[in-house]
This record gives sequence, C-alpha cells and structure tokens, in this order.
Amino acid sequence: MEHVELTQIAQEHQQLVRLVGDIDMMTSGEVIEKLADAASAITPPQIAVLDLSGVGFLSALGARALCTFNRACALRGVCTYWVAPTGSDTRHIIDLLGFSDAIPIFDTIEQTRQRNAARTAPRSPVNF
Repeated sequence: MEHVELTQIAQEHQQLVRLVGDIDMMTSGEVIEKLADAASAITPPQIAVLDLSGVGFLSALGARALCTFNRACALRGVCTYWVAPTGSDTRHIIDLLGFSDAIPIFDTIEQTRQRNAARTAPRSPVNF
C-alpha cells in the first residue's frame, strides 16, 4: 500500500506542512487524517504553509483533501499559503481547478517567508 509522508516543522510565524508522495484514491483518506492533525496544531497568528513540492500526482480526491485542510485552518482563523512550483504537475492541477484564484500559491518556501514578513495586516481566511 502506498503512503504519503507528512512532516510538520514550526518556523518563525509559520508552520510548514510538507507532503511527499502521490495523493490519489488510495491515499486521500490517509492524507485527510494527517492534514486534520496538522491543522489542529496551528494557531493564529501563525500561517500554515502547505508544501506540495514533493507531491508527484494529485487526483481530484487529493485536491479535495487539500481543500479540507484549508477549510480546517480557516475555521481556526489560520491563513494558508501553498507551495507548488510553477511547471510542476501539481501546480498545473491547482491552477486548472482555480485554487490559485483563492489561495496564495508560491514557487518556494522562501517566498512564503518573504510574504509573511511583508504582511502588515492579517488576511481573512479563505473558506471553500
């Protein structure tokens, strides 16, 4: 059975949640559970940074799992940034589904740090 690895790292003013693996029909349930646990450990004013640069495949069920994480964070008052490099298959799916219209998507984790440092006022969480 396939597994998706999740690591969570506390950083200054943000929590990095990194996924590695394929998020598909076989792994989406596992990912939803892991992301729910990760979301519950993040409190405002921290930013949740969901790093998808290690995701090789993202199915529709996988995309739903990511939205579930975003919703859980929003309900806690936590803003989310996603990291998915331009040109990656994951970024292509995210863009096709229109997530990039509602969620700040970055190419690198460093860009999220720069954006977070430049914030002057809290952003309203995005609800799906």
